[in-house]
Amino acid sequence: MNNFLQTLIAEARQDTAYYVGSDLLKLAKKRYPLTRLMRLLGDGQHITTGGHPCHLCNASGATFCLSRPRGRWTFSCTGKCGKYGDQIDYLKAKFGLDDGEAIRLLSKLICP
Repeated sequence: MNNFLQTLIAEARQDTAYYVGSDLLKLAKKRYPLTRLMRLLGDGQHITTGGHPCHLCNASGATFCLSRPRGRWTFSCTGKCGKYGDQIDYLKAKFGLDDGEAIRLLSKLICP
């Protein structure tokens, strides 16, 4: 993980007064669809609609999949972690963030 990303994660965890409105969140999700976010985070090799071992939980037999229902990318794990969702859920699963921290991190990616 690069220093810039580490700094943004630290800021997202600490800056609890930083408010992200729904318009900014929508813009961040539009600018960083899940596939683009995964590439930015160095997880581009996992972008496929076919199953790959889940890099979020590394459980034996766990499969990580991407799908695009209603035009928006989502992920899911069929294994131990059972994680699924959008960009916010991916950031939560990858970095152990809570909802607010993940929302702040995504918004900081477009407005550092």
